[in-house]
Amino acid sequence: MNPMTLATQWLPQAAGALLQRLPTPLLRSLLMPVLQAVEAQMQDDDWSLMQDRWIEVRCTDLKASWFAVARGRHWQVVPENGWVGIEKPQADVCIQGSSRAFAQLLDAAIDPESLFFQRSLVIHGDTEIGYWFKAMLDRVDRELLPEWVKKSVAGLQRWHGGNGAMAEAGQG
Repeated sequence: MNPMTLATQWLPQAAGALLQRLPTPLLRSLLMPVLQAVEAQMQDDDWSLMQDRWIEVRCTDLKASWFAVARGRHWQVVPENGWVGIEKPQADVCIQGSSRAFAQLLDAAIDPESLFFQRSLVIHGDTEIGYWFKAMLDRVDRELLPEWVKKSVAGLQRWHGGNGAMAEAGQG
């Protein structure tokens, strides 16, 4: 088997297994910069719409899921493995796709609508909330993201064979 093919098949599984074993506080610290960038652009009506609504983000190739909920004027994140001692809620919406599709969305490498039309990203459940969340992610000011997030997204793009906006801007 070609080494690149082997790596392409093996690395997402290994990364997903690692993510599932990371402690909840560490996983939160990895996900919160993006949600804080979403918070920065939310208006009163956005907070009203999203209050106590659960969003599941499912990364299919990593076999990992994260849940986010708006409480007060902040997002809270719970990884799939973070439901110790509490009942896992039913998500109002699930946005699922590969790590490549999410990297393309965060990197603005491809028009987000194209990702949905190509079925690279799929919304299940309350589509109004799903499209709202997708639109918020699309409007995130990437300059406000920490450098390590930009480098991680650009690296993921390169790993998947892409050459996204963050990499082209010399930020990866």
